[in-house]
Amino acid sequence: MFIGGIDIGGTKISAGVVSSVGSVVDFREFPTADMRDPDKAVDQIGEYFNCIQRRMKESLYGIGIGCTGPVDPIIGRIGSVEFLEGWEGFDIVSEFKKKVKTIVYLENDADASAIGEMLFGVGRDSDHFINVTVGTGIGVGVILNQQLFRGVDGTHPEIGHHIINISGPHCSCGAQGCWESMAGGKATLLATKNKYGMEYGSTAELYEAALNNDKNALAVVRDEALYLGIGISNIITIFAPDTISLSGGILRCQDLIWNPILQSVQQNCGLIDIQKIKIVPSALGKHTGLIGAAGICLFLKTDHE
Repeated sequence: MFIGGIDIGGTKISAGVVSSVGSVVDFREFPTADMRDPDKAVDQIGEYFNCIQRRMKESLYGIGIGCTGPVDPIIGRIGSVEFLEGWEGFDIVSEFKKKVKTIVYLENDADASAIGEMLFGVGRDSDHFINVTVGTGIGVGVILNQQLFRGVDGTHPEIGHHIINISGPHCSCGAQGCWESMAGGKATLLATKNKYGMEYGSTAELYEAALNNDKNALAVVRDEALYLGIGISNIITIFAPDTISLSGGILRCQDLIWNPILQSVQQNCGLIDIQKIKIVPSALGKHTGLIGAAGICLFLKTDHE
């Protein structure tokens, strides 16, 4: 059985085919900036899936879509996403159903990543599992009692925007000093420019400089690790999961951030027995979002119906 997955992020949109055991069979990447028209995006990505089906001589079981920002998973529409101008209110589920002729499900991308790790990665033996994705921003997917946690009216809880420093930078969410504005990839690049006058084209370049012992890059990455540790400590204190994983581009500098994060958790989780909690890197690597998007079809089929 093969499943389609679409991971819509701030930098790129990944589309691919995933097997029922979570292995990526084929994938393509489309720059998000080139996908300003949602109808054309559906045409282009949908045609990719149709070509794959013709090549495999097999129909896809379904397509799962993980999209950053607010989405309505029940009716299948995109909400107000900062970098997807013109997409607000777009019925992406219905349009892909028409284009590819299969069942289609939509979820927030952080929830999709958590689903992927729950099905195929480090969350497989967990009842209460949380995945934190650090990329352009910070997304958190929460699974309690092996069910995806939703808020009022099916709302995805925006844990990446809880406040950790009231004197911190302003965020597009309207808050000041939220977790994403302190430790997200976009915020870290901005902090590097403001503090040291250094500009990097991507966090990958920044992390590479840090790994090569550039003192300013190292200082910024260590600050990011400190703030990530504080946010993870808050999550553990609130939810007390049995497993929490970290995924996304931040793992490029895992050797630099991991110990500071664990030290922060040790210092700040005084009421939780953290010896009972596994804190681990994602097992699915760079395809966590794509595999998770495909996994929506397996994990949430009855939930959507």
